[in-house]
Amino acid sequence: MNKDGEVTSLAEDMSEEFNKFFISVFTKEGNESIPEAEWMYKGPKDQQLCDLEITEERVLRELDRS
Repeated sequence: MNKDGEVTSLAEDMSEEFNKFFISVFTKEGNESIPEAEWMYKGPKDQQLCDLEITEERVLRELDRS
């Protein structure tokens, strides 16, 4: 529903209304002050988790276990 109380059914119109509604929580930040993330892992480099493969089969198998 838009600000005039009219029901919207087109996806583009709905997304525009959601954007208008949630715009108050968006922030505008410049690129000059992006903070660096702190490196959290303190263990040996050869034990770092570098690659992670998530497949549909693995997700379904994990969901079946719960």
